[in-house]
Amino acid sequence: MKKIRNILVLMLLIGTFQAVSQKSYILPEGFSTFKSSGGDEVRCDNDFDNDGIKDVAIYCTNKDESEGRVVVFLSTRYNRDNIYFWFPWPTDLSYDFKFENGVLSLSNFMGFGSNATTTFFLKYYSNLENMRLIKYETEYTQGMELHTQTVNLLTGEYQVDGRKGKKNLDIITLTNIDSYFDILSSIGY
Repeated sequence: MKKIRNILVLMLLIGTFQAVSQKSYILPEGFSTFKSSGGDEVRCDNDFDNDGIKDVAIYCTNKDESEGRVVVFLSTRYNRDNIYFWFPWPTDLSYDFKFENGVLSLSNFMGFGSNATTTFFLKYYSNLENMRLIKYETEYTQGMELHTQTVNLLTGEYQVDGRKGKKNLDIITLTNIDSYFDILSSIGY
């Protein structure tokens, strides 16, 4: 009898653990994780949405690596609605994804003379149930001249090659970020 009770308790504990654990994250069909030249996946695993469950931002490509995507799984949306977010991301670059002080930064770097770096800074907002773009930075060299652009999307303030200005922008989230790529890159020019 004691053995049966222990088995029932064990089954109850296993069922409880499964109820609060996260679902497996599945990449979009036709895409697989991209591995750097060192063989590491380009990804960041952390609790972006503050629910105690690990979230993932991962770079993936299609089979011939002609199309790249950043895919972000927020457990609050994925576990409840099976929703994840993605946007296009250039291929043939170096990448750096990190999460520090509640902010996810996604950077890409391209050499070959221009040495261009672009970084998106995203923070989770519970009222949006989404990550909001809070800062955008890019820098590149043209000839021997360094060009920089920084846009603070919370205040609208920007600085381009030392010139300052202000521009009101809509709230940009993972849902609509790709529709703002051209707008962001042209601010201040």
